[in-house]
Amino acid sequence: EAGAKGAKPKIWRKDPKTGLLTLLFHPGQKRVWDSVKRNVFMLSGTGVGKTSLIPCWLHREITRAKDRLAPGDPVGDFLAVTATYDLFKTKLLPAMMEFFEDKCLAIGRYHPGDRIIELTDGLEPHGTFLANRQDDPMYGRIILRAAAAPSGLESSTVKAVVMDEAGLPEYQLETWEALQRRAASPENCIRRIEGITYCFKIPIRTSAYSFSVSLLPRFSRMKLM
Repeated sequence: EAGAKGAKPKIWRKDPKTGLLTLLFHPGQKRVWDSVKRNVFMLSGTGVGKTSLIPCWLHREITRAKDRLAPGDPVGDFLAVTATYDLFKTKLLPAMMEFFEDKCLAIGRYHPGDRIIELTDGLEPHGTFLANRQDDPMYGRIILRAAAAPSGLESSTVKAVVMDEAGLPEYQLETWEALQRRAASPENCIRRIEGITYCFKIPIRTSAYSFSVSLLPRFSRMKLM
């Protein structure tokens, strides 16, 4: 279902009558989706559906966090990062807004000043947004940031992190460590990190961390350092 001529096919389909959402993964995306590792990376060439997987994966982590809550508790914060502000505007933000706003889930509202997607109370489609202003308390937030501005990665603890274009030089070891701090879990639940990129190396010392990697060999080569 490519839509307009030249457009990439979506990896999700929503039934307009029932609202049922169907995810249309290829084998590489399915490997990422099925991984139970804390840190998951998808490495591939262009046009394989890396960025489009981000909102689907993050929504599942948000739903899992909600299922662990007592009734009425806020779901908390989640973080989506890309390499630069230009990539944020042209790739990550459109993918996130299409999935979380009216075209698909209808549970999100974008606050451009703070670059936050507010989530509806209880994640109800077309539900209630608790904030009147972007600095008001919210049921849940997806914080959108660029690795090129590392100061924006420090702040409150988040329950899951996704990294778009994680192989670009804007992601340094210090970036990774900052994201690890933000996803540190003081509770018994595991907080997860997903990274996706077109890359030939990941600028992270793999000896210090554990990864699950989904690699599509027909589209890319990989070197870990």
